[in-house]
Amino acid sequence: MSNLTVVRAKERMNAHIPYKILVNGEEKAELKPGEQASIEVNTKDKVRIIMTWSGSQEITLPTGHESYHIYAKGNLTYNVIGSAGAALFFLLILVANHFANAQVIKYSGAIFAIALMVLLLYMLTKGKWNWIKLHLEMR
Repeated sequence: MSNLTVVRAKERMNAHIPYKILVNGEEKAELKPGEQASIEVNTKDKVRIIMTWSGSQEITLPTGHESYHIYAKGNLTYNVIGSAGAALFFLLILVANHFANAQVIKYSGAIFAIALMVLLLYMLTKGKWNWIKLHLEMR
């Protein structure tokens, strides 16, 4: 058996939501910002960290190491776009409505709003396992 240490970054993003450490689909520990946990694991175990509905990519632990160290932190791009995306969408609609007579602003604002919504939909569906970034070190 090997030892896995998971450290959650001290961050303000999603600070009220605990990260749950899953090993082969089974919850082993919870982390708040700045906390760490040590878990006994086997090689080839699959590790994922989740929040309420999203999380990280799944990592398969490579063979031949006595200990593993994972540093977990929120994906800044996803969190900023996810937080501000809906507000920005409605702001774009309001601006496009206000300048309804100016065709360039009207259509470019609408196209940008649609592109933003497509990005948000991707982040909430296909990209839902990219909200937490993991950095794996082996010793």
